[in-house]
Amino acid sequence: MHIIVEEVKVNKLLKKLHVENFALIDECQLDFYPGFTVFTGETGAGKSLLIDAISLLCGERASASFVQRGKQKAVISGEFLVSKSLKSEYSELFEHHDESLHLLREITKDGKSTVRMNGKTVSLQMLKNVTSNLIDIHSQHDTQYLLNKHSHLALLDKTLPENNHLELTASLWKEYADAKKRLDLFLNTSISENDADYLRYEINEIEAAHLFVNEDDELEERLKTIQNFEKIYGRLNESIELFEKDSGADELLYEINSNLSMIHEVSLVKNLAEQFHEKYYDLKDLMEQLKDLKNQQSYDEQEINDLHARLFEIGRLKRKYGRTIEDILNHRLKNLDLLDTLEHRQSKQEELEHQVSSAYQKFSEAAALLSQERKLAASQLEKTVVKQLFDLMLPHAQFSVDFNEFEGNSTGMDDVEFLISLNPQELLRPLKMVASGGELSRLMLGLKTIFTALQGISCVIFDEIDTGVSGAVATSIGLKMALLSNSAQVFSVTHLAQVAACADQHVYVQKALKDERSVISIGYLDENQRIEQLAMISSGVLSDVTLNAAKELYHSNQIAKS
Repeated sequence: MHIIVEEVKVNKLLKKLHVENFALIDECQLDFYPGFTVFTGETGAGKSLLIDAISLLCGERASASFVQRGKQKAVISGEFLVSKSLKSEYSELFEHHDESLHLLREITKDGKSTVRMNGKTVSLQMLKNVTSNLIDIHSQHDTQYLLNKHSHLALLDKTLPENNHLELTASLWKEYADAKKRLDLFLNTSISENDADYLRYEINEIEAAHLFVNEDDELEERLKTIQNFEKIYGRLNESIELFEKDSGADELLYEINSNLSMIHEVSLVKNLAEQFHEKYYDLKDLMEQLKDLKNQQSYDEQEINDLHARLFEIGRLKRKYGRTIEDILNHRLKNLDLLDTLEHRQSKQEELEHQVSSAYQKFSEAAALLSQERKLAASQLEKTVVKQLFDLMLPHAQFSVDFNEFEGNSTGMDDVEFLISLNPQELLRPLKMVASGGELSRLMLGLKTIFTALQGISCVIFDEIDTGVSGAVATSIGLKMALLSNSAQVFSVTHLAQVAACADQHVYVQKALKDERSVISIGYLDENQRIEQLAMISSGVLSDVTLNAAKELYHSNQIAKS
């Protein structure tokens, strides 16, 4: 196995940054490019403000102090070119045609913050989640995941071959944990022989009811139908009685019809009488149809009583065993299990213990194979880290992956920690115990060169991590950052000409007075301006001698990194 740390195509990057009313920055817009970009300027010029702006764009806590005095709000926006996998993971943020992720952070003078991603308002935590694998910001005293022992196992696993035992080990651990949970539940179940009769009584009571799921809903629906039918029958019957009873509608209409039929003298009245006669018999026919309909309607009083009785019985069982019929039936199953446990307790315990033992055996076998894979990967990682540190002028560095075994979890049975020794005759120690700032910076840079690509991080920012080094060591740091930029976009705030001379792009930050207040201007330098800036960084003056030295440094470092 070989860990590749060079020539990885960068397909994710920070493309644009826009900052407005942010501290000393009135407004600036920067277009960024792949590769290695440095930021330089006088001490206090505001170089780190750009890093602060990017940090806020990635979810850092906002403060009203960031808002420029006299302004209502500060605005920071950025555009990232993102991978297909990130678009797939957060598909709700993207339209089909989107290739970029647009981030917007607004901070009001009251300290309130608004976050938008591709125009959609999101939470600060969502912003952090999305950008966590896009940008890694590292300062001189930063103790991020590389120094955290709890991250070392996951980092080592990034170097494993694809056909490893990680997923199998996690799956078998879950089977073991589930078996152990069942055994613990069994052992903690307090039940005695005296409970057997009561369990059987409850089981028999539920079984005797012959319940089925949703039966109560069906009974309620049938009862509602019958009750509605009863109302219909009553109204039909009342209507027919009103028509047929003594001095009812039928008798009155009959008399009216008879009276009208004896009028022959006036043709108009005669015609109306004939129409009434016709309508009268139509109405009689209609009432006969209503009587037929009423006679067809029937309901069984006993069925209503039976429905009420059944619903009452179900309600009684619900009050004892659960809110639903499903709860009642599950209570029966639970009692059956308890009764089975009581009657076969010893054999049941032995069976569960065997399941636990068998599951752990399978897990431990897979974990042992995984451990072998990790140790092979660790051996290669140790060599790769030592080579990286040698390139960074740490020729006596030793790096070791320390393994300790424990009973296990979903990651296996390996407890892993990275150990380092940077000087001759020095014992290997945990990374967090490396004291020298310059050595720690080079260690972090060497490790990031390896792990940035493995973790899929697309942008790494170094904020003055090269403090405390100079000369050839500074050049080695610049060249290593240039190498890292093959797998990620790299930004570095630096005071070292050797580092700046290795960059692909050079951004200069300058503070000046405007309307009696300090403001910051930011812009890219061309080649001649870069050489002048390198001369100023190195010596503080511009002369033929310093410019020639700067030109030599620039061209030699550009050649060395290529």
